[in-house]
Amino acid sequence: MTLYELLESAHLDAMGLLDETEQKAFEDGFRGASPGVQAQIRAEQSRWARTSARMIDEEPPASLKPRVLARVAEAIEDEAAPVAGAIGRGGVILPIQNASRVSPLWRAAAIGFATAAVISLATVLEQGYQAKKFNEEALGDGLIGHLTIGFGKDYYHDVVFDSNTKQCVFHRTPGTTVGAASLFINPDWKGSRMGARLFCEKLAVEPGKEYRLVEVDANNKPIGKTLKEFNYDGTLLMSLKIDAAISRGMRLAIVSVARGVEATAADVILIADIPTA
Repeated sequence: MTLYELLESAHLDAMGLLDETEQKAFEDGFRGASPGVQAQIRAEQSRWARTSARMIDEEPPASLKPRVLARVAEAIEDEAAPVAGAIGRGGVILPIQNASRVSPLWRAAAIGFATAAVISLATVLEQGYQAKKFNEEALGDGLIGHLTIGFGKDYYHDVVFDSNTKQCVFHRTPGTTVGAASLFINPDWKGSRMGARLFCEKLAVEPGKEYRLVEVDANNKPIGKTLKEFNYDGTLLMSLKIDAAISRGMRLAIVSVARGVEATAADVILIADIPTA
């Protein structure tokens, strides 16, 4: 279960909307998550509980009943009113035949159901709006938390405010439909515990395969040693420290390949060119 799915299930769990199968899947996914993810899920559920307390939870207003009864009485009076006439050809008074009318009880029921439907719709719309707003805030806060943890609070400042920090965004190769990656480099990080930082998200989770960060030539053929090997576990945002030297002008690629198998150009899924300046 990915972090997106865990967050969605956590919200539904806080509202008591999971069935037994979904509840078990959520609990199994939660137990299998890392301590950091578990802490984030607990925090989001706490926030959701506070947010749901502000949602609409109203019964129909007390004034609804007398309004409905008054409308019923009005309908009954209309039903009992004398039949009017109309002037026909030659000045003859022609009676207007009563059309088939709906029973007052049905009319009253329809009005009551319509009013209840309006209240229910307003409640659903408000809950949907609050849920969407909360999810956006939760995911936004979660991404900031991942970035802060991934870089470390000292280096996070360099990423946000230091113009020497360079970002290299990877682009998908033709035929690749999922996955995104970005590499952050700062000359002041060389030789420090920071190194370069690679962030990945939404890569495919394929049993028996691994991902590698490699240098490639102009034809996307891997050359030299592998810079980083890693497995993607479906987390919202994966942060990886790259200890290998990253030089200007290098062409980097992320390949998806079976463990123990040499990568080729056909295995390349993401490409990035390191600026020369």
